[in-house]
Amino acid sequence: AELQQDMTTKDMQLSEAQEYRKTIQQNLANENDDNGGKGKKSSSRKEKQLQKELEALKKTMSEKDNKIEKLMGELENTQRAQHEKEKLQREMNSLNEMAQQDLTTQRLQIEKMTQEIM
Repeated sequence: AELQQDMTTKDMQLSEAQEYRKTIQQNLANENDDNGGKGKKSSSRKEKQLQKELEALKKTMSEKDNKIEKLMGELENTQRAQHEKEKLQREMNSLNEMAQQDLTTQRLQIEKMTQEIM
């Protein structure tokens, strides 16, 4: 249950990060579309400002991408651990069943030996 909750939390974090990245990309596209037709000096100043903003957005996007990759890795590890846990649980159940069968067989043999002795 705790593992499932952790996986759900990581899925939500991943979705939020992807949504944030999409928003940044849309803002970037909008800024690029808005960059047009004014005087050369203001255009140059605006270009520099937009270039700085673009670099900041690229850095933020890169950080978010890294976070997404990290979350994906954690999610994959969590899923692997969950599958391994389930596999081990099945093996444990199988071993427990075999042990019960062995106990039943031994009990029957003891009863048979006891009856032979008496």
